[in-house]
Amino acid sequence: MEETAAEASVVRIGDVPELAGISADRLTSAQAGLSPELRRLHRAILDSFVQLGSAPGQDRLKDDASKLGPDMGIALEQLEESDLIVRDRPTGRIVGVYPFSAVPTRHRVHIAGGTPVYAMCAIDALGIPDMLAKDGVILSEDPVDSSPIRVEVHAGRADWNPASAVVFVGSTGQDGSLAQTCCSVINFFASSATAKEFQSRNPGVTGRVLSQQEALELGRSVFGQLAREDRR
Repeated sequence: MEETAAEASVVRIGDVPELAGISADRLTSAQAGLSPELRRLHRAILDSFVQLGSAPGQDRLKDDASKLGPDMGIALEQLEESDLIVRDRPTGRIVGVYPFSAVPTRHRVHIAGGTPVYAMCAIDALGIPDMLAKDGVILSEDPVDSSPIRVEVHAGRADWNPASAVVFVGSTGQDGSLAQTCCSVINFFASSATAKEFQSRNPGVTGRVLSQQEALELGRSVFGQLAREDRR
């Protein structure tokens, strides 16, 4: 059967073998392996970013964990082992829960009627409006020449400025969480030319350049599905 234009625009994770972990299946499978109590804790951490733009404080975490039964430290370790949250190793502080980052990144997402948040990577940023079912504005910059990039998402459609902007999706090929191996190299670029320059400067990084539609569909597939699964 001949592939339609819409189907052809959707990136297939299998096209980028190094990034097989960046998919709705990875996140929803990780969630499915959690106990109901840990799922609720994960939801509470996500909600904190949505409501406050930051990770929950220790007092709120202790309150949430006390309702769950297990020790907070053990509960957070389980979420970290499932690669659903990212913590600072020396302090144990939560520094991210996909798709949100508690520390500044290149990618700032302004959600209509909500608190601005940082995204872990470009694909995460594109997935946040769909995850929350709201319009949003994404502000980022090209890591090669610092050109500003703006993506306005309205009613599921995205307007990109500059019109030549693309997204590079890649991996360092090292072992570790997605935050360690992928997030730092998944960025917006002002053009395919600067994305290719980035690749030439980082020969150890593997991946590919995605068109605007491919990147948007990938963000939706990962985080829209996460939101639907999370609310079951």
